[in-house]
Amino acid sequence: MKLTNIELPRNGIRMEEVSTTIYINNNSKGVGTLFITEENIVWVNNMDEGIIIKYPDVSLFAVCTDREKYEENCIFMLVKDEEADDETESVDSDEDDSNETEVRFAPPGGVDVHDLFNVIQECNKLHPNENDDMVSDSNEDNSEDDSGLENDNILNGNVDHEQFEDAEMN
Repeated sequence: MKLTNIELPRNGIRMEEVSTTIYINNNSKGVGTLFITEENIVWVNNMDEGIIIKYPDVSLFAVCTDREKYEENCIFMLVKDEEADDETESVDSDEDDSNETEVRFAPPGGVDVHDLFNVIQECNKLHPNENDDMVSDSNEDNSEDDSGLENDNILNGNVDHEQFEDAEMN
C-alpha cells in the first residue's frame, strides 16, 4: 500500500480529523487529514498524497488504547492489499491467498478514538459483506466472553486481540 495523488472527498463526509498520523505496517507515513465518508476512508497529507480504503477491503478495524503496544491511541485496520508483493509489505493470511496490510490512524491527543470507530462502524454497515452470513446468529446479542471482547468481534488470525477494546469484522 503506497501513497498516491488523490483528490479530497467532497460527498458523504461523516467525520474529518486533521493532524492524524498514518502508519502502514508500523511505518509512519506522515501527518494529514483523515476523512470518514459513506463510501470509503481517506487519508491525505498536505501534498495531496494519500490512500483511499474501500470498506469491503477492510477485514478488521478496532480501537487500540494499549500504550505498551503503540504510543498513541489509534484505529487499527487490516486491509486487503492486492498490490503487496512481499512479506515486508503485508501480513499473510493463513485463511486465503490474499495479502493484508496493517494500517493505523492515530489522531491528535484529545480526540476520542471511540468516536472515530463508531463513525467507521456506521459507514461500514452501509456496505454489507457477502461473508456476513458466516457470523453465527448466537453472537447477535453482543454479550461479552471472558476476554472482555464482544463475541461477534473476536477474530481468528495473527492479531493480538487483547490489545483492542472494540473490533468490527467484515
